[in-house]
Amino acid sequence: MKKKILEFLLAALGVAAVVALALILSRTGNVGDESISSSDSAVEGEISTDAPTEVTYSTVKLIKAETDTQESSYRVAVDLPATDLTRIGQELKDKIEDEWETYNGLTEMQRWASSKLWGLVGLRCDNWAECESAIGFSLYNPLESVSALDKVDDLITDGSHIRVMAESISDETLKSITVNAEYRYRRLQVTLTATVCSEEQEYTTGGAIVGIAEFEQRVSTTGSGIPVLIVTPIVENNLGYFSDDYYTPTAYWVRNGVFYSLRVKGLEENSREIREAVDYILSEL
Repeated sequence: MKKKILEFLLAALGVAAVVALALILSRTGNVGDESISSSDSAVEGEISTDAPTEVTYSTVKLIKAETDTQESSYRVAVDLPATDLTRIGQELKDKIEDEWETYNGLTEMQRWASSKLWGLVGLRCDNWAECESAIGFSLYNPLESVSALDKVDDLITDGSHIRVMAESISDETLKSITVNAEYRYRRLQVTLTATVCSEEQEYTTGGAIVGIAEFEQRVSTTGSGIPVLIVTPIVENNLGYFSDDYYTPTAYWVRNGVFYSLRVKGLEENSREIREAVDYILSEL
């Protein structure tokens, strides 16, 4: 009798295991496949340079565009999930602590008279590995694998290939981390920006043009199928501030809780080449 009961229990457990395995496979697909799903949230703090089994994304939308004779501007927005920023690299942590130590040592009058944006600190890095070491976690850079791009230094600002900016409201509360990386595609300037935030929010950003401009928008996808919003200022006049007219489309997308923007800049006379460059780079991602 005991032997029959034992055989029955083992058979039941075997059926349960098969059912559980079937459920897992129906959700995740085959091992090694990369599936893509639309989502306004991602696993908190899950940032990795490795391609995950499932890629989550959010759709970026143009929410405002204003045209004026003096300045024209636009804003885009997306629901961005929270990322755990409580564990960061020592180099960045020291920068933030030094910032607030200086602030706390000021009098109220000194704080009021200061034009500094307190809580905003920056780092310079020569390569992506150095950047990840500084911020303390892996951050996926989709351009690192695009062989047609050359890494260049940003000579206009601090001469570094990568710049890290962190925004905090105290020495213990970090709001966001933004990383800019400079590249060149043929004769065009390419800038990748990656941003993560510590709180779930509607994240907004945009651009401004001195003078009259309209803003053209089109929707595309990366090579892996993530939706992308591309905004291009069409400048009617630059009020004489620049010797040349520039053509600067910017692509926006979200991948696994990271907000990305890709900006390609060149002369307006090369607008077709610039559009093709944007489409090519996105197709490689």
